Amino acid sequence: MNKEEIKKLKDPEEYDWNTFFAKIVGVCPWAQKYWNLNQLEIVEWTGEILELSNDCVARVYKHPTASDEELIKISDTMNKEREKETWFNLLPASDFHREIGPAGLLIQQDKTLLNSIRESREGEKVEENRKKGIQSYEMNIELLQPWSVPVFRTQLPPNVLQTMIEISDQALTDKNAESWGENLAGEIEKEFKIDLDNLKQTGMMGFFLGAIRQFVIECKCQQRPDLINGIQKEEWLTQIQTMWITSQQPGEYNPLHIHTNCHVSAVMYIKVPKMLPSMKFSPEFFGSPAIRNVNNKSDGSILFVSNFSGDFNFSAPHIVCPPKVGDLYIFRSNQQHLVYPFRCAEGQKDVERRSISFNAIFQSKTDKDIQTEFDRVQLKKDMNNEES
Repeated sequence: MNKEEIKKLKDPEEYDWNTFFAKIVGVCPWAQKYWNLNQLEIVEWTGEILELSNDCVARVYKHPTASDEELIKISDTMNKEREKETWFNLLPASDFHREIGPAGLLIQQDKTLLNSIRESREGEKVEENRKKGIQSYEMNIELLQPWSVPVFRTQLPPNVLQTMIEISDQALTDKNAESWGENLAGEIEKEFKIDLDNLKQTGMMGFFLGAIRQFVIECKCQQRPDLINGIQKEEWLTQIQTMWITSQQPGEYNPLHIHTNCHVSAVMYIKVPKMLPSMKFSPEFFGSPAIRNVNNKSDGSILFVSNFSGDFNFSAPHIVCPPKVGDLYIFRSNQQHLVYPFRCAEGQKDVERRSISFNAIFQSKTDKDIQTEFDRVQLKKDMNNEES
């Protein structure tokens, strides 16, 4: 429907769309202009995606019945499937959301037109500043943060994920599988050790050693930005010490803990059930409404904690990461973390939250060679002492 048709609607909200489009011009620079030109549509969401055209360069879908999670999921899906378009969502106003939409909204835009308008607006700003005598500068920015260690997140390639599913299926059905729970912190019944020979036989060992190596290089470059060239040229030796499966059920959890006797730890998600949403909004999750919406899904999530962050303007002391099949997290072994319990619907059959974790060590080839030479010299010295 266009602007004139909307005016005729007996909408109890009597929403001021002119004001709405004026307020979102920062993210939708086309909004007010094309609304005034009647080249922008507002329609109800039915699941059908309408094509854009010269007569309709953007479209707003009203989806008042969608949850915040559904809106985010739809826009993410559209951005992946419709490469020539850019989609985003606006959450309905509430006690926790300051967004200005009357309901949940999905906005469909032509990507080429959007980028063109943004570039034009930047050019207009530069020209306007030039006329005002305001000079603009280009800066090369480098962020230095050697005092912290990041959490590394990536996705398992499909063949790696499938192989790890098969390895874990086999371990969970093996009556002779070695229970590993007594070595772990979790209040979880089913935790089994994985034989590392399985990784070698299936060709998976190389993938994980490579991922650990990449994590080490990234962290070392952040630790010593003045030695990046040397760090990248160095040969980094990595070794997985232990790997285990965690078959978590509703109500089970992992308390706050670290991993010991290793340098690096990791967790990957193999199976995630449909969980009931968290019952309450957690006030410790802050940030923009969109960020709060995602991070407030604490049930069944892993939480990474740091006690080094005291400035809430620029940093956060923790991050909550909902489990997603195929996600792989690598982190320093003494990184504090926990896993929340979760709930599933009564009578739900598939309730397993399955993950695979491992501990690993690393060493540079240079350090190893130095240590080997030192051990050789020390052994020779000891032998000479014994002979004398």
